[in-house]
Amino acid sequence: MKRQLLETTKVFPHTQGSAFDRLGFLSAVMGIRVDSADADTVAKITVLHCDTDSGTYEAVLDERNFLDKTQVKRNEKGNLVQTFVEIPVAAGDLLNLDIDLVGCVQFVKVNVEYTGTVSAAFAVALGDNSFNPPE
Repeated sequence: MKRQLLETTKVFPHTQGSAFDRLGFLSAVMGIRVDSADADTVAKITVLHCDTDSGTYEAVLDERNFLDKTQVKRNEKGNLVQTFVEIPVAAGDLLNLDIDLVGCVQFVKVNVEYTGTVSAAFAVALGDNSFNPPE
């Protein structure tokens, strides 16, 4: 399958806790610029989704959510209850996190929680548009 970059991506600044519409996009890259961070800080990143912008968001339970970096939490019965990724962060870091959106419904939130105090900026690039323009 041929991938096209031009006219098939969408890039925007992202605010922690805000949702974005992923309609038609199969993947995302989240960029995190860490301006300052306490020593030994770890970022825990989760993805939530909902079929309406203002509805109740639920965790995405997809073991491929963060591709091969996905970590999972299971309950005592072995059922998947959370997927996430944990990444060490330090001041000056510029991180790119690949996110598979195939298992998500239309509206998505990417939540980042830190073990220490962090100042960071975020951007999201949506790609793999399923509505490729004609050549």
